[in-house]
Amino acid sequence: MVELKEKQLDWITYRDEPAKKASLEFEGGTIEPLEYVAVLGSVTKDRYYEWVNLYMN
Repeated sequence: MVELKEKQLDWITYRDEPAKKASLEFEGGTIEPLEYVAVLGSVTKDRYYEWVNLYMN
């Protein structure tokens, strides 16, 4: 369980980096937080499918 927790904490950092980078294209604008959340959702969805393929097959 400890190893899984560490991997997930690392993944959170991995997930947040592209979201921040993408949102900075719209820095100061009303789209900035929307872009941040959209990228978080996309990366999280990819992670979900990765886990489904890993554990459900």
